[in-house]
Amino acid sequence: MISFALRMCTGVAEPPVYAALIQQGTRGPVRKDVTPIFANAAAFQALIQDLVRLTAPFEPTAVAALDALGFVLGGAYAQAAGLPLILLRKPGKLPVAAAERRFIDYTGESKALELATDRPLPGQRVLILDDWIQTGAQIAAAIALIEAAQGVVVGLAAIQIRENDQTRPILARYPWVRLLPA
Repeated sequence: MISFALRMCTGVAEPPVYAALIQQGTRGPVRKDVTPIFANAAAFQALIQDLVRLTAPFEPTAVAALDALGFVLGGAYAQAAGLPLILLRKPGKLPVAAAERRFIDYTGESKALELATDRPLPGQRVLILDDWIQTGAQIAAAIALIEAAQGVVVGLAAIQIRENDQTRPILARYPWVRLLPA
């Protein structure tokens, strides 16, 4: 499918103001800390504006956000785009019946996501949003939950999406946007 990288879009400063705020994580080389972006109102606003603009061609009618940092992005995105927000939660957090999908994350741990089953999504054009896609396992679980609820996944978006043997099959099936180059 199509990959849009912010550095290739016209009218966008290089590098984006929020790129410099991302810090190397202290718990291993894989994870980066994007939370400093949220503490800088101008950078956070620029990031959300870029996400909304770059994903507009997907024509979403809802945005799904992954627990936990995806919630920060998803809430701001939904507000800016005027779309409903769908929350994909960690297990046991929902007070209603939920569908669950298990996966092995980038650390090798077994984890799961849940989606409330009291709000089916027939025909909803859903953009799935998270902060960082490393192996694709969590995003694959999110896709499975949305599609099982009869939603139509129209795209994926994240601050960073790693292209590797694990993510390529997913990225080949859905249009996607990442804000930072690989």
